[in-house]
Amino acid sequence: MSTALLANGLHRSASSEVIVRRVDRIADGIAAIQLQSASDRPLPEWAPGSHVDVLTPVGWRSYSLCGQVSQPSWLIAVQHEPAGRGGSAWMHQLQAGDRLSVLGPRNNFPLVGGSRYLMIAGGIGVTPLLPMVSALESRGADWEMVYGARSIDAMAFRDDLQRYGDRVVLWPDDRRGPLPVQSILTADHDVATTVYCCGPNGLIDAVEQLCREDDRLALHIERFQQIFPQAATEEGSEFEVVLASSGQRLRVGPNDTILGVLESAGVMMAWSCRQGQCGTCELRVLAGRPDHRDDVLGHQERVAGDRIITCVSRAATEELTLDI
Repeated sequence: MSTALLANGLHRSASSEVIVRRVDRIADGIAAIQLQSASDRPLPEWAPGSHVDVLTPVGWRSYSLCGQVSQPSWLIAVQHEPAGRGGSAWMHQLQAGDRLSVLGPRNNFPLVGGSRYLMIAGGIGVTPLLPMVSALESRGADWEMVYGARSIDAMAFRDDLQRYGDRVVLWPDDRRGPLPVQSILTADHDVATTVYCCGPNGLIDAVEQLCREDDRLALHIERFQQIFPQAATEEGSEFEVVLASSGQRLRVGPNDTILGVLESAGVMMAWSCRQGQCGTCELRVLAGRPDHRDDVLGHQERVAGDRIITCVSRAATEELTLDI
């Protein structure tokens, strides 16, 4: 009889419990959920760009921490997705006193040093940028934000952002049309600018294309998208994964994913998007070379080759030894 293993990525051996402190409806279809520790121990510290993974009846879902890093509680915002599998609907039904299992926090979207910053938010993608602009403001940094959404009523935290004055431009589509990405990125950039963008894939794709054409713009992105059917990875050759804790070898076929094979073997994996965009299923690689196919890891992390996003990435060698 095999023992189920819990594999939750780097430095995350088990989930912990939090209590819902309050739930507020802050915009059309968006709920802000404040979480507090379920024990006497304080919640772990975090930095701007961090997210936590929450266990819902349909699996783990990732949410950016969007409150103040100095606060003893955590704040997340959840957009209701009517066409989804039910995770966001379940989150919207939470009430004060409910208990949740969470993993994290972890940070795939850190705030880096720079001389000037441009933040571009689309819809619920504003959430990871909120603690960033708070940190930049406290440093006296040179920054601005453009925040687009379908309407003013759909803009989460718009009242909080108004305290920054003309540093923040609100861009409701129903009043002003689509976000003018090209003019935003080409205006007044005589100095190197660090660009942070989070939102729908269409927005991020447009920003990526323009930033590739201008070496003054250093882009950092985080994608928010839930794909409800499991996304198939590109076919490849077979390889083996080795579980370092037990020596067990598992064959990953051309049409398999590492994540799926681990789950079939009884490894309890944390996951959210299953398409290489959130990083929840990340594991440490101890031996072998990954074939990276994700949108999470940066260039230096890919070169290092010591991590893999198991839902989409494969092996460039005949076997990979994973730290589980």
